[in-house]
Amino acid sequence: MADKQKVKIKLKDFVHDIRAGLDDETLIEKHSLTQAMLPRVIEQLLKAGHISEEDFINRNMLDSTQKVADLFSFPFGSDGND
Repeated sequence: MADKQKVKIKLKDFVHDIRAGLDDETLIEKHSLTQAMLPRVIEQLLKAGHISEEDFINRNMLDSTQKVADLFSFPFGSDGND
């Protein structure tokens, strides 16, 4: 049986980052997680009541909005028509 990697995260910081809308890549890097760990951590925080469904939904909406904005990034010109 393989040992599971354990990572200690600072709960307060992680919850703040979720509510701030940090994307998956940033959360993984900042909190030294793997891609497989992130959904499990979020699920545990939801079950324990540290974050709400609303926190999670809002984060996903912010992340999706940013991804769409990145796809359709329109540079604002300096012609005064901002």
